[in-house]
Amino acid sequence: MIKNKYTSKSDYWYSTIVGSVFTLIPIYGVGYLFLLKTGMVEFWPLWLVATILIIAFLLWQDNTWRKVVTGKSKAVNFDIVKTALQNLGWKEKGFTSKIELTYNKYILKFLEINIEPHSQIIRYHFRYATSNSARLLFIFGICSFCEWRFKRALKKELVKR
Repeated sequence: MIKNKYTSKSDYWYSTIVGSVFTLIPIYGVGYLFLLKTGMVEFWPLWLVATILIIAFLLWQDNTWRKVVTGKSKAVNFDIVKTALQNLGWKEKGFTSKIELTYNKYILKFLEINIEPHSQIIRYHFRYATSNSARLLFIFGICSFCEWRFKRALKKELVKR
């Protein structure tokens, strides 16, 4: 059986908690300034709860594998992924049971990308990489953009086969 949640490294929770605080402060601060400017400062506790819920949702989404159903064998799925990565110009570390990327492009250095071709499906997981001190939950949509490009490249390869 294939797990639906991504298994994290040992330092993941420390960097996630610190990163969550660094994410919470600007989101809450901008919202609080908006409340101050509109004269609705009494709603600050509601905005704090909403901000914490947003960060909790981002953390929950951060550990979930995404998948593309192909209906193809594992070997064909490996070929599809390899061709899609070549079309994107992304270089992989190796092809064994899962594929990890070398961070050769400036935008990929912020991400931790794992791809696992299986029989019938291709699973992938994109999230922001952990630095020495913190791991931000989002940085201006870089992860979403790269994930969208990868999924689009996979679907183009599926249409060809």
